[in-house]
Amino acid sequence: MPAADRAGARPYASPRLRPLDVEADLTLEVEGALAHITSEPGTLVVSLPTLGAAQRFFYALPAGGRSRASVHKLDGLLRAASLTLDVRVAGRTVVRAGAGTRPSGLARLAGVKGVELSPGGLVRRRVRARPLTLAAAAAGALGLSLWKVMRRHR
Repeated sequence: MPAADRAGARPYASPRLRPLDVEADLTLEVEGALAHITSEPGTLVVSLPTLGAAQRFFYALPAGGRSRASVHKLDGLLRAASLTLDVRVAGRTVVRAGAGTRPSGLARLAGVKGVELSPGGLVRRRVRARPLTLAAAAAGALGLSLWKVMRRHR
């Protein structure tokens, strides 16, 4: 483990990194999930067609790549390089990390600092297609809120 990691410093947030200009147009197939990786000025975009494809893609990563520590390192690298990662499912942004992002309440609750989680667009699409999903989402949100309140009052 590098000395900077042991000391608690963020070795990837080096001010010496110069901003990167990345151009990408790549399609990957992982576990049957197609991911299209493109670039916009200052942003890498990973587009997946469905939530199921996003889950298969995510779970195909090595276990270490899915850890909170890995997410924090990736966020630090992106910020140091002045890049943003934008993960989209069915055309809707669900995760953003790196330069110019602010952690969402959902990300803080999940313990993933520095990352914006915004699954709202997917939820709205599902609710329109399946009204019973609204009841399940509302019950889940209420349960999560109650759990958070109970946890704070311990």
